Amino acid sequence: MHRAILKAAYPRKDEGPRIKHVVRWIIGILLTVGIVAGLTFTTLQSNQIECNACVKFGGNEVFCAKAAATNEEEARSTAIYTACASVTSGVTEVIACKNKRPVSMHCETP
Repeated sequence: MHRAILKAAYPRKDEGPRIKHVVRWIIGILLTVGIVAGLTFTTLQSNQIECNACVKFGGNEVFCAKAAATNEEEARSTAIYTACASVTSGVTEVIACKNKRPVSMHCETP
């Protein structure tokens, strides 16, 4: 039956390359669906911890940023880095900001 469908779609004597093309196309679709499903699953994991960090650096106003990660240490670090990157200019200032204690820090499991 599959050959009948292929013959109707591709009326040629040399069906080998056409079948390989169809198989590759189907494999590509399946891989794409698998990758999208995997990304969706990892993104929607509910065991992540969210942290909100507020920093003040160099007389600038207080800036807050939120980050999520699988562990609290990583979430804290990312939230502080994101907030520091918003109130500083340059790598040296970001490092100095990260080494200061945040104005406020709150972490929770959503």
